[in-house]
Amino acid sequence: MNCQLAPSTHMIDRMNERGISSKEIKKTILKGQKSHRKDCCMITKFNLLEVVYREQPCHYFGITTYYSEGE
Repeated sequence: MNCQLAPSTHMIDRMNERGISSKEIKKTILKGQKSHRKDCCMITKFNLLEVVYREQPCHYFGITTYYSEGE
């Protein structure tokens, strides 16, 4: 199955600013540890990359992405 990523303008700006590829975003969404936010968004973390998005079946609406500080 080939799910689609639809990044927001804000997410595209952050990806370019931080050198994050859409491949890394998809990998983080598919393999990362997920948690729900109160605003119905999801946050997923894989290694140090975090992605905030909304999800519908096989469609990911990207909101933002960033590298976390680590633990």
